Amino acid sequence: VAQQELKRSQAGHLPKLDAVASWNNNTSDTTNTYNQESTIRSVGLQVTVPIFSGGATSARVRQSQANLYKAKEQFDETANKVTLELQQQFNLVSNAKRKLKAYRTAVNSAEMLVHATKKSIKGGTRTNVDVLNAESQLFEAKADLLLARYNYLQSYLNFKKAAGTLVFDDLEQVASRFRSY
Repeated sequence: VAQQELKRSQAGHLPKLDAVASWNNNTSDTTNTYNQESTIRSVGLQVTVPIFSGGATSARVRQSQANLYKAKEQFDETANKVTLELQQQFNLVSNAKRKLKAYRTAVNSAEMLVHATKKSIKGGTRTNVDVLNAESQLFEAKADLLLARYNYLQSYLNFKKAAGTLVFDDLEQVASRFRSY
């Protein structure tokens, strides 16, 4: 739009060509003439060459150039903001994915600890308190894993939203993951 406005303003410096046409039919009755008719038809081209317009055209051109520059700067700023937002959201998704993997490993380790502690009770080297502590660690690891899953899904949806590709099916997919817990 700003580009077109600049071209329109610059056109004020160019010669202007207009087509003109006129038609005139006249009937007169005077003492000297009786029922006299005259018809005048003319067709032509009119060229206007702007030699000096008081600087108004030049001022409009400069204003249009400034508006064009401003529009380009605003576009670049918006593009940079969108790119930065996408990068940030992508990094959040990547970090959430790594945390999710780490918490899965922590849950597996805690499950193995509970299993090993229960076997150690049978061997007489551990007590029930040790089993309770191991189960408490397992519970905390599972809670951390659920929170990591939630954070991953949230960052995934935010990334899709920032990219402009979030659709209803994405929300359905996320909802189905929560139904399974």
